[in-house]
Amino acid sequence: MEEKVDRLFNILLKDITEEEVKHVIVGLNWTLVETNLGAGLAYTPAKDLAGCYPIPDSGKLCNRSLTDLAKLVWSKNPLERCIGMAGINSFYNNTNKRIRSSNGLEIASSWAGEITCVGRFPSKFLQNKEVRVIEREPLAGEFDETQSRKLLKSSYYSVITSSTFVNGTAAKLISWGKHGKIMILGPGTPLCGGLFNEGINYLSGFVIRKKREARIVVSEGGAVKDLKEVGKMVVLESN
Repeated sequence: MEEKVDRLFNILLKDITEEEVKHVIVGLNWTLVETNLGAGLAYTPAKDLAGCYPIPDSGKLCNRSLTDLAKLVWSKNPLERCIGMAGINSFYNNTNKRIRSSNGLEIASSWAGEITCVGRFPSKFLQNKEVRVIEREPLAGEFDETQSRKLLKSSYYSVITSSTFVNGTAAKLISWGKHGKIMILGPGTPLCGGLFNEGINYLSGFVIRKKREARIVVSEGGAVKDLKEVGKMVVLESN
């Protein structure tokens, strides 16, 4: 499975250019990296997640180039991986791209059949759908992570949270669901077309339009609903 993880990150890293890193903010819910190209987000892992420890170079991260910062996705420390992913997203998820505004869950609502969601996505769009939810701490009626392989392999439609790029499970989850339609969903989704070669059909992510305001939201512990004021949800779809 390491080979699959390596391939995902190699795809994301290969086009990253030498850009100046202007801001790195690790907030309670989201981590933001800003460059002259744009600002990218990644979900901040919980402090008690296995392998999490303080960032050794904190206070000096803006001295790195984007190509160097993005390589933190190789780190064993989930907090550093998070910063690396936010850096990658600052490159791909920028306002220079012409991508249609759309909510990925609205697209999923048109799917006819059972949907397996890795992550809990409260949404009016899925209210009347047959949804199987996989969570680390499942609620009543949900499934724990040990059921992931079986559920994804038996489901034609899968929605996988973008936080799996940070926790290191994205590659195996994608491999289990690639016989059907796969959507990666969340503000931390990298809008990189190269990922379509790995069996992904939809990249439902977020583009920040108001960088200064986004920095404030992230630093003050804002959630997804707060981010909606500083950017737009977009969907990149494979041909």
